[in-house]
Amino acid sequence: MEKAHGRVAELVLPQCENRLMHKKLPILIDLPDGFLDPEVKCGYEISSRQKRILAVELDLLKTFLDACRKYNIRVQAFAGTLLGAVRHKGFIPWDDDIDVCMDRANFDKLLALPADAFQAPYFLQTSYSEPKCFFSYARLRNSSTTAIIAGQDAAGCNNGIYIDIFVLDGLSANRAFRKIQFTVKYVLERLLEDFWVDEIREKRFATVVSFLLKPFSRIVGYDTLRRLHKLVITWFDDKSERLAMISHIESFAEKYQIPRAALDDVIELPFENITVPAPRNYHEVLTRIYGNYMEYPPLSERGKWHEGVVTFDPDMAYDEFISTHRRK
Repeated sequence: MEKAHGRVAELVLPQCENRLMHKKLPILIDLPDGFLDPEVKCGYEISSRQKRILAVELDLLKTFLDACRKYNIRVQAFAGTLLGAVRHKGFIPWDDDIDVCMDRANFDKLLALPADAFQAPYFLQTSYSEPKCFFSYARLRNSSTTAIIAGQDAAGCNNGIYIDIFVLDGLSANRAFRKIQFTVKYVLERLLEDFWVDEIREKRFATVVSFLLKPFSRIVGYDTLRRLHKLVITWFDDKSERLAMISHIESFAEKYQIPRAALDDVIELPFENITVPAPRNYHEVLTRIYGNYMEYPPLSERGKWHEGVVTFDPDMAYDEFISTHRRK
């Protein structure tokens, strides 16, 4: 769902459709016969390479849902993944990511999982497991693959194929309060994102200001800034019956929101060869986000994968991929 922007072309290596197509993927899930074969769905041609990317993501989804069930963490399909489950009983043919969501209490339980809850090649990426890659939700990544988001290829950070795990917090009904909240949140996020950077990476006003405030950041400390950030994004958790992506920009929060009760009334929906938890009132949730969600977009708008924004390689570990690219 999340669309990153920025430099990415420099990371793209020449691709060959048949390269390593018969190599065994680093996944545990049993795939249905023919899953990796190219096919045309809803007027969109899905290549073998794209199918391998989807297979890794499906494996990540199953691995994550299994862990949530084991540790009694409530989670459900969200955004495009929920739409895919309802409309396609699996992936939207022209989509290439997986989104799940949970409330703050369950997200805190996720962060408190034992270190061996996810074993290699799976890696739960958070601002706690990788402080130098700050973002306020989580991703489960497969370390034996590559999915480099533009501008997020920081040294030492995991860049494997991933699924997004979004935390939903209370959304204030007061627009003025929201403006204050999102402004303060944005400032803290810039300080956290640039905390470990010792030079100005881009000549943008926010980046320059963040750099000038670095002495303040170092005095306050990373952990204190992170606690302040959590305090700000959870301001209205006990005051609102609407939950939203406060972790993102305000327009995203206004669009991607659900009633708090939707997290409590859950059903299982088929998704490829597994099932995913989903809100029973998915019609209300999807209508708010997409309008007439059963209607396909025009053919010209299908197939807009993250290619050009995320550099994928399902057959090479991200560290090897980056090293190979830099040598070239």
